[in-house]
Parts: sequence; C-alpha cells; structure tokens
Amino acid sequence: MLIDFHTHIFPNYIAPHAIDSLKAGVKRCEGTDAKNYTDATYSGLLRSMEENDVTKSVVLPIVTNPQKPDSINNFARVIRNDKVISLASVHPMQDNVFWALEKIKEEGFLGIKMHPEFQQCFIDSEKSIRILQECESLGLMVVLHAGEDIGIEPPVHCTPKRLYNALQYVDGNNIVAAHMGGWRMWDEVEKYLVGTPIYLDTAFVCDYIDREQFLRIVNNHGCDKILFGSDSPWEEPKRTLEFIKSFDFSDDVLDKITYKNALSILNNNGQDRNLSKSTERLLTREEGTAMCRYAKQKGKEFREYMEMRMAREKEEAEKPAQKLSPSTQALLADMDRPYMGKIILQRLIEQYGSMENWEKVLREKQEKAKAKKAAQKKDE
Repeated sequence: MLIDFHTHIFPNYIAPHAIDSLKAGVKRCEGTDAKNYTDATYSGLLRSMEENDVTKSVVLPIVTNPQKPDSINNFARVIRNDKVISLASVHPMQDNVFWALEKIKEEGFLGIKMHPEFQQCFIDSEKSIRILQECESLGLMVVLHAGEDIGIEPPVHCTPKRLYNALQYVDGNNIVAAHMGGWRMWDEVEKYLVGTPIYLDTAFVCDYIDREQFLRIVNNHGCDKILFGSDSPWEEPKRTLEFIKSFDFSDDVLDKITYKNALSILNNNGQDRNLSKSTERLLTREEGTAMCRYAKQKGKEFREYMEMRMAREKEEAEKPAQKLSPSTQALLADMDRPYMGKIILQRLIEQYGSMENWEKVLREKQEKAKAKKAAQKKDE
C-alpha cells in the first residue's frame, strides 16, 4: 500500500492556466523550467496513481482569493471519495472564517490546507493562530506549506521559526508541515521543529535536501511523524518512493512512512470517542467530538464533564432572558443556520454586557449618522 498525502489538482477548465501560471512563477524566481508529470486534473491524478501503484491520494486545495473561497471547496466536495481524499481550505483574510471551518467539519472533511505564501499571511500572525486553534478544537487536520516556495519571492511567511512561534499556542498534533518542515530551510527545521508534535511530509524534497540531513531529521523527529508526499504534479510518486527506499530503512519504518501513519490519520478522522445514543441526541457530532477532546485535556471523564456542562446550561436557562428588539430578532431570523445567531448573541453580550447595551450603542451610532447627514444637507 502507498498513500500519497500531498497532491494537487484543478478543475479541467482551470488546470492548463494554473500549470502555466505556476511554471511562470518558477521561471521568474529560479530562472529554470519546471516540469509537471500530470496535467493536474482529476483524471490525470487517477492515471498517475495507477502508474505509480498509489492506493490513496490526499488532494490539497488552496483558497488564494479571500473573496471567493466557496468555489475551491465546492470542487473539493465533488471530487472526494475513498480513493481520492480531498481536504478543504480557508483563507485567513476571508469573512466568517470560523463559521466556514465549522461547515467544513460538518461536511466530513479531514482538514484544511493553508499556504501562507500564496495567501500572504504569516503563520504566527494572530489570524493564522486563531485558525490553528479553531481547527485543533474541531479536530481538523491542518496541512501547511512550510518554507520557501519555488515560484514566490521572499519574504517567507511560514519559516520553521515562525511555525515554532505558532506552536506555542496549539498542541500541534493535527499539523502537517509540508516539505520536511520547511523547503530549503532544513537547518532551521532541525533547530526549531524536530521533536515537536507536528507531522512532516516528504513532498518535493528529493532533489534539494542533503541526504544526511534528511536521514537525520527522520531519525530525530521519529518515523511515526513522517508522511509520504510527492507534490504531484510536480514530482512523480515513484521518484519520491525511490528516494526514501534508498536509505535502507527497515520494513517497519518504510511501512509507517509510506502508508501506516497516513492510514492512522485517515481512520481516526472524526472518531475521537464513541458517544452514547443519548449523548448523540444531545449534541451535534462535531460539538461532541470537540467536547470529548476538551474533557480529555482537562483530565475529566466524559460523563463527569457532560454533567458539569448540562448543569451550567440549566443555570444559564434559568437566568432572565435577554429582550431583543424586533430589528435584532429579524437579524437573527435571517441567519442561514440557527447556531450562527447564538454565536453572534454570545459575542455581542460578551462585548457590551447585554443586548440592551448593544442596541443602545447601535441607536447612538444611528442618531449620530442621521445628525451628520442632516448637517451636510443643511450646508449644501
């Protein structure tokens, strides 16, 4: 079995332009001609998998335009199956990014791909760290492009040092740093990332990394945390496999790198704990998963945690209800999903102390705007 944890494809009508654009970037930055081994389409990936004896491929889409995240995830939703497992993606600058992550979890995606170079956002920025924290809470994997990008000029937005900074705010067990932790920045990888809880993948390193350094990183980081990845269409899986096999790893180590570690991630997706029927009725699946993880982290048995949570909810329910104006009720009624309204209410109450205070501030702003408009009209 061979699982390729790092591949890229595009819709048929976009693929030729995407390949040409990416090649132009390499030519501009490196002065060399990049070679693609597939046409970067779904059918091209399937042909490559058959030719290279790849059992499963993980596709890593990237949202590059924060205004248009849906088209990328719609394509990911359509192509995924048991053989081709597509992640979703979000952009740190897009609106409602946390709601988008909840939707991604609801739809059963394994996780997301972030590309700090294409997205022009540092991995240790507040926006990126909050996404990492939310993904950890939801149980979503995060695959990161790490290190330089061969077709993008500096600055590098996900250096090993910056990723190390971000890891001070999350556990990191759900993070995959592609390209062995930082493409062409492997000295920093050894300094900052080796020994941390994150996974590393082998994508697009064969012709660039020093052999002794690759072996050192695998041994010191641990073969349990290395994932086979080719970066198709830019590298053939058989080329990556030949490179890994050239190190005379034991069969056990080879099996872990080429499929067992990936299989463990895929099999455990969304299955942190089995919930009782009554708990399933009480909770949505994704909320239950997050609660199980939280309870485990706090060292409490799940039942004990649920009793505590239910007691808290009962206490909240007995408090006097916040009275909402008709305009606020209409606003919440227009929400696509009911829980969005709850989130808005919670955040507004946290910020203003009560809905009455928020509505008071809103009215004051409206009155000021009216007065300003009236004054402008009078001047005219």
